[in-house]
Amino acid sequence: MENSENMVPDIEKKTSLLATKISGLNNFLFWFGKKIYSFLLGIVFIVFVGAGVYAVFVGGDAISIPSFDDDPYENLKEVRLEEMEKKKAYDKLSEEEKEKLVAKAEQEEIDAEKVSSGRKDLEDKYGEDIEDFIKKHNYNEKFYEFLIEKIGNKPEDRRDDWFYGFIKYMDDGYEYFSKDDVYEMFREENGWTEKWDVNNWLGAKYDEEYGGEVRASEQSEASAEATRMLSLQVMGASFGVFLIVVLIAIFIQIEANTRPENRDRT
Repeated sequence: MENSENMVPDIEKKTSLLATKISGLNNFLFWFGKKIYSFLLGIVFIVFVGAGVYAVFVGGDAISIPSFDDDPYENLKEVRLEEMEKKKAYDKLSEEEKEKLVAKAEQEEIDAEKVSSGRKDLEDKYGEDIEDFIKKHNYNEKFYEFLIEKIGNKPEDRRDDWFYGFIKYMDDGYEYFSKDDVYEMFREENGWTEKWDVNNWLGAKYDEEYGGEVRASEQSEASAEATRMLSLQVMGASFGVFLIVVLIAIFIQIEANTRPENRDRT
């Protein structure tokens, strides 16, 4: 009997401690909920006032009376006078001088096109390396245009990786397959008639492997993006649940404070 009597106070103490903790958590949620509620209410009030002020003061522009301005016509007149002077000077030139002038104008147009299309930047950055590569592997001059176009078609952040990876892949691959014994071993199955054919085979091989790496990277990025979106959705849902719990706690506290026995105490 004594043991059972001693257990009752212990149970009551544990129950009292748990109730105290629950009450403390409930008070915290109530306090936090009021802060959130006040913040949201403040935003709603600001939006309400701002919309009302905007609705009162918004209006169209008044009529602006046009006035004549000769500046654009003066500029146009200067341009036309300059064109007329150039035409007079051109008509006085000999045929040989005219041809040189036309050739110069065409070259300037080509240079301007290179700048506007970004080709000049590509040539400034990769031109010397391309020329060295062409000389090393005995490509014809047209291969310069081919590589410039290839690089230009790549996304800007992949150009360095693709081009310098291409050079290293071709150098290492040709060094390996150009050995007499290795060349003879793989010549027939790859249709090589001379060692230079290895270059074309390696170029196609590099594009195939690089394309596979790009696809793998894009798939990995897409998977990461999907995971990121799922994480954000979970984050939003958990925050929504938290707000609901806080609001429930607020309503419970309000209901508790409005009970008759609690009103009598106050």
